[in-house]
Amino acid sequence: MVPGMRGLRLPPMPSWTSIRRRAHDAARLSGLTALLVGCRVGPDPTPPIAVLPDAWHAALVDGLDAGQFGPGPWWRSFGDPLLDELVLAAERNNLDLRIAESRIREARARYGIAAADLFPEIDLDGGASFRDGARFDGPLPDRTYTATLDFGWEPDLWGRVRRSMEAAESEVLATIEDRRDVLVSIRSEVARSYFEARALQGQLDSIEAEVASRRETLELVRTRQARGVANELEVTQATAQFESARAQVPPLRSAFVAAANRISVLL
Repeated sequence: MVPGMRGLRLPPMPSWTSIRRRAHDAARLSGLTALLVGCRVGPDPTPPIAVLPDAWHAALVDGLDAGQFGPGPWWRSFGDPLLDELVLAAERNNLDLRIAESRIREARARYGIAAADLFPEIDLDGGASFRDGARFDGPLPDRTYTATLDFGWEPDLWGRVRRSMEAAESEVLATIEDRRDVLVSIRSEVARSYFEARALQGQLDSIEAEVASRRETLELVRTRQARGVANELEVTQATAQFESARAQVPPLRSAFVAAANRISVLL
């Protein structure tokens, strides 16, 4: 007898069946715990916080008021019906904008596919066969019909489907903002190219008027030279001024055509 153990009664030795049952329960409990930990969805995503300055680094110019310009049709403030028509045509026909709109439809379709996993899935299949013939023990059936019905549903216990829907919804919102970005760029590019074409058109009108004036001056100087009033130097100077003015026409005309072509591409 071990000293200090007098009067101490030990519990009976458990049976082998009891040991196996306890080990099985412990394994099942640990497996369930691992399943719960592994299927945990996690915290909700939080958007990043953008840190913006309270004011611009430079003060406003005199005569300007601080405020936010509205997202309305700003190009209509110029009062140019042709510009309004061009912007409207670009909104209807621009290929980049139509691609952006198709991506929105694609993202919405993906959202619908993700949301479909919340509902049960039913698969119905049917068939029919027609055969003719006879066996030694009797004729075969002429018609045979078969039908199968499968039903399946996975409950969204751990939020997998809901997380997929949230991701698909974020993708839809992102494609919508991409489309707005393309729309803003298209409007600004159409207006910029139109203003550039108008400015080049005005310069062309001015240069062509100057060329016509220089041509008349050159003809007048040549007439004076024929009458012995003007000398060769005056004719040379008038010719140089005429050719200098006429040389400015082709670059301006080429730049005007390029601006018009950019508008055509945007439309």
